[in-house]
Amino acid sequence: MCKNSVYVVHEEGYGCKILGVFSTLKKAESLKKRFTEIYPNKYSSSSGFWYIRITETRLDSEEKYLEQAEWIWNDIYNIVLEMPPAKGKNNSNILMKAIQDARLTGRNYLKAKITVNCFELNADLPTMQEQMSKGLSVKDKLRENEAMLFVFDVPSRQPFWMKDMKFSVDIAWFDSHGKAVHIEENLEPCSPVFNCPLYSPSTSSQYVLETVAGFTRKHNLNLGTNISVELIG
Repeated sequence: MCKNSVYVVHEEGYGCKILGVFSTLKKAESLKKRFTEIYPNKYSSSSGFWYIRITETRLDSEEKYLEQAEWIWNDIYNIVLEMPPAKGKNNSNILMKAIQDARLTGRNYLKAKITVNCFELNADLPTMQEQMSKGLSVKDKLRENEAMLFVFDVPSRQPFWMKDMKFSVDIAWFDSHGKAVHIEENLEPCSPVFNCPLYSPSTSSQYVLETVAGFTRKHNLNLGTNISVELIG
């Protein structure tokens, strides 16, 4: 069962700034550690002014804190999804960097743990264009706790189809914050290219999740639902 509280990471100094919101203390401490590693001089004990604090609050306060957060973390990918550009340089998206590193080393897939309303999925995350194009057509079947997650460089209206698939799936599109913006259910396989319809979101998205057919309804994945994703390999 999901906890009914969350952990909020604050930066305090001249003012108070929210850095992220997490479901576990371990993840909140991970962000605190990362900030102190990235900015050792700012948060060192010798600076005596800037410091990072973690507080626990009610789950129903999460949305309020996320609206204030300047770094959107919120358990999505267990890393920062979006960072405001620092003065004088552009901050890279850490998730995209992981994908880019995988491409450089010839890794076709990364592994991720995705949580949808407290249900955990083991997902493949294709890194190469060829694997993204093939999608789940490379598999003969899919279990309820398995999925494939597609990550795109920038938000767009990415179309999907069911060419060469061997089983039916549900497809959900998510915006850059991990919120569901479009869902298609029980899409059936098709073989001939000219008979394969395209399924596109009604608005831009950056992440697309494919699951076994019936998953979205069974696990209450609806428009507005947020997913949590942790890279595990």
